Amino acid sequence: MAKSRLVVFDDGQGCFTPLCDLRAIFDQRTAACTTLERLERVLGLHAEVLVTPEELAEVTRHRHPDVTVNATPATWAADDEVWLINGRWLGLA
Repeated sequence: MAKSRLVVFDDGQGCFTPLCDLRAIFDQRTAACTTLERLERVLGLHAEVLVTPEELAEVTRHRHPDVTVNATPATWAADDEVWLINGRWLGLA
């Protein structure tokens, strides 16, 4: 049976320095939540993969020990629905 999967990525683009020098854009906190927390809440999905520039991969792994960082799990089925969302997206409720 197909399953919905959530992948959130930081493409390293945009002018968010120095904010993104120490953590991915989706880990930036605005008000009470991070962008990642908002995405998960609005979509009703838990991020299974986070993609970051390599220099932020280790800190992202530390902040999210239960999530795969910069890799795709081999257990995904070919018919799974994958939501690939840029962490800079502002279309959140």
